[in-house]
Amino acid sequence: ATLKAFEPFVIRNAVYPPPETGEDVRDKFSIPREGFLLGYLGRADENKGPALLFDALRDNDHWLLLAGKDMPKPPPELEASVEDRIRVWPFEVPNPGDFYRALDVFVLPSKDEGFPLCVSEAFLCGCRVVSTRVSDLEEVFGERAMAFFDHGDVQGLRDAILRAPDPSFGQQVIREKLSVERMLDGYEAALA
Repeated sequence: ATLKAFEPFVIRNAVYPPPETGEDVRDKFSIPREGFLLGYLGRADENKGPALLFDALRDNDHWLLLAGKDMPKPPPELEASVEDRIRVWPFEVPNPGDFYRALDVFVLPSKDEGFPLCVSEAFLCGCRVVSTRVSDLEEVFGERAMAFFDHGDVQGLRDAILRAPDPSFGQQVIREKLSVERMLDGYEAALA
């Protein structure tokens, strides 16, 4: 017998794009449409380390959007030319799909992770992705779908942002490897 014969109950997680309302996030935060916007959505804690992104804005003209509960404000010692290009929404993100779609590059700066669902959400919303080398993201998505950097490495982060691939590669990986049917087949193979 196979798992499918038992008609398993499936909890669909990060299979479909998050809901959207069509909110124009760039206008809401006064970010120019032509501005190169990187960002992070989610919770802010010591493991996530979103403050690293402040340093990534030095010596370029990128913009940064940090959104999520208790997101840190820029440090007071940050030069004004950098601070002017940072937007912080320290609350729950009401429409994550709209926020992802506003970004040019989603950055996951975590020290440790399980399998982060935010990466799939970003891809499904058409956003390029860069991440630290956490979980099995390199094995699942690889350098063809996303760019990687080492935790705490600001220059590595800057380089990864510039080489982040088109999100279509990540979307292809999701279709081929992360569908419910594919995961059930994988569980069956592991249990056989």
